[in-house]
Amino acid sequence: MSEITYTFKYTHMEADSTLEALAREKMHGVEKLLQGGAEIKVEFARVSTHGNATERVEIMVVEGGYVHRAEHSESTYIAALNLVKDDLEREIVRSHRKRESIVRRGSRRLKAMLRWGSS
Repeated sequence: MSEITYTFKYTHMEADSTLEALAREKMHGVEKLLQGGAEIKVEFARVSTHGNATERVEIMVVEGGYVHRAEHSESTYIAALNLVKDDLEREIVRSHRKRESIVRRGSRRLKAMLRWGSS
């Protein structure tokens, strides 16, 4: 399996190695779904609106020309990270199934053309 690289960005907060470790741990399940090398960009941000601070996590996975992205805002980074991980897993599985069905559809069409001539 090719290498997976991580890039971390912090907005309106200081860099935190515990958040990086937590993100790598949570993304382990997503890494299993990736085919080949990928780049994972993680952004942690503290968003303050009208005195209410919320924590936002955005993750973008670039894999073989495909981009998968998810973001959530919650009261804690852990809650936001869990939601983002679930969304990314869902999106990656959906994308892989979509590519697989396109290949199968093309194979069926080719088989029909070989069997019966043009269709």
